[in-house]
Amino acid sequence: MAEAIVQHLPASASAFIGRGAVFPLTRKGGDFDMDDGDRLVRSAMLLILGTSPGEIPWNPRLGADLTRYRHSNMDDGMVAILRAEIQAALAGQDTRISILGVAAEVDARSSLLRLGVRWALVNRTAAGGGVVSSAYTTEVLA
Repeated sequence: MAEAIVQHLPASASAFIGRGAVFPLTRKGGDFDMDDGDRLVRSAMLLILGTSPGEIPWNPRLGADLTRYRHSNMDDGMVAILRAEIQAALAGQDTRISILGVAAEVDARSSLLRLGVRWALVNRTAAGGGVVSSAYTTEVLA
């Protein structure tokens, strides 16, 4: 599995990424830990994948409902389904990113599934809506 690649986004990217509380919520200096850039985008990805649709009342469509696959046999077919579900959930719920691929690896000894997402930041509001960052890899489940 690829390691997380730590890069900083160009300054031009911060205008459309925004600033917000990062997931998981932690307190820092009397308020929630806030950030922008790639850390905020990664946080949003983890929030989408760790939430079931309907779990958040003010945004009932948010989530990927991956918990329904717990305790499933992780054969090649199930891994392919999970990869497709992750790609669809992220692509459909965070317009700031373009999903380049989802990697999956089953640890034969522990039967744990490790998933990684390769993504690029995209500014769809800019003229041409081009990619503004190189690819990132984020490990999302272990």
